[in-house]
Parts: sequence; structure tokens; C-alpha cells
Amino acid sequence: MGRERAIALSDGEWKHRLAGCGYTIRGTTDGHYILETLPHHVELCALPQEMFS
Repeated sequence: MGRERAIALSDGEWKHRLAGCGYTIRGTTDGHYILETLPHHVELCALPQEMFS
């Protein structure tokens, strides 16, 4: 995750790269982010906030 984030030039590119690997990021109502699989949206883990600053 961190490597893909470091390579990407923007948030949009990062999400596109993740989708190509079969993942997506879902934001929660309390401001956290969850990594999910595509296309079934199975939750895998919470992502650290520092990835989004």
C-alpha cells in the first residue's frame, strides 16, 4: 500500500492503481478509511491516517 501511494502522483491515480490490483478505499462517516476488495467489497483492514495527509 505504502509503495503504491509513494509512486502515485495524485489521490485519483492511487485509487486507480489500487483498482487495477483489485482493491478500493472506502471512507467511513467517522473519518477513517477501509481497504476493500473489488468487486465484492470485503473489508480487509483499516488504513493509517498518515497515508491521507
